[in-house]
Amino acid sequence: MIKIKRFITQNFSTIVICTIILMIIGYFIKVIGFDRKEVVLSVLILDETENLDIDMLKTEWKESLNITSEKEDIMIMIHNTEIAQSEDILLTKLRARTIDILIAEEELFEKYEESDFFRKENLPGINLKENTLYNVAGTELKNPMAGIIINTERASISEKLLDILRE
Repeated sequence: MIKIKRFITQNFSTIVICTIILMIIGYFIKVIGFDRKEVVLSVLILDETENLDIDMLKTEWKESLNITSEKEDIMIMIHNTEIAQSEDILLTKLRARTIDILIAEEELFEKYEESDFFRKENLPGINLKENTLYNVAGTELKNPMAGIIINTERASISEKLLDILRE
């Protein structure tokens, strides 16, 4: 018993540090391994507004696409085209296959469409001007267009969302 007390008093700081390190490692294993959400759809919106209700769009789109799992998510990003180097950042995201659907003002959309950034065989770009859900979300785009990026790896779910948006 005395040996155990002496061991603990002599090595107390080492024991505490090792315990803290093990707790930190356990936390990161939990976050990285168990709390990870799989992105099933990624949407990039080129809109200068900060008032766009992304949470409402995400909730409605998940419901429309029957995504019920807590482990699956739709990622919606807003990119401000007014920022310098905006074009380079956008092109990098497009080429990196991190985007499935692009929503932009008609002029900008047509610019990317001419550069063959969109899939055209099944669903060409669609106009969202009359889409109630998208307009209620608070967009400031006057004539928003949506299209599926040509190199998407999630084409089927992207097509489903465009079908829903077309209604």
